Amino acid sequence: MEMNTKAVSRFCRRILLAIGATLLVCGFNMPPANAEPIKDRVLNEGRITIGVGNNAPWGFVDGSQNATGIQPDLIRAVLGPLGLKKIDFVVLDWGALIPSLLSNKIDAIASGMAITPQRCQQVIFSSPDIAVGDALLVLKGNPKNIHSYKDIAENTALRLGGARGSTNSENAMKAGIPKDRLQLFQDDQSAFAALLADRIDA
Repeated sequence: MEMNTKAVSRFCRRILLAIGATLLVCGFNMPPANAEPIKDRVLNEGRITIGVGNNAPWGFVDGSQNATGIQPDLIRAVLGPLGLKKIDFVVLDWGALIPSLLSNKIDAIASGMAITPQRCQQVIFSSPDIAVGDALLVLKGNPKNIHSYKDIAENTALRLGGARGSTNSENAMKAGIPKDRLQLFQDDQSAFAALLADRIDA
């Protein structure tokens, strides 16, 4: 992804303002006199800790144990020009990302997290950097002829897997797939393994 200098600068400001506002809303566990805005601390120290879920292609650990993917690469491109010398990526379970931010264990989340009303009650998001829709993953050749949530909802023999806490799982239930035919997994990799093991159909 190519971004011109002005666009990078504007995006940097939005991210840092969102980080600062998030922790301001969540609150610091220190007296007001000692509190330093997260944006100022990050710029002064030249260091930031970013939480990512181990979830390709958004953010994951590669074979060399380095955080990579769309979000880590974007963060490096955006924050590098601000002079941040150290960007620490911490890989966390999906369900631990927001709690880790709320407890000040990380400074921000970069993990392809959808903006929802429920999450906005806890944290503040930067401007969106990408828009995606839902999709189904099926076995090669689509042996059970699954093309939509509706297909699964109408066929009581079909089972769906999804990541716990994801908007995809919420959308599946809104589309009429009952909870007893929706298995929730810790991450997408676990759901993919269940599909290969014939424990779910999509």
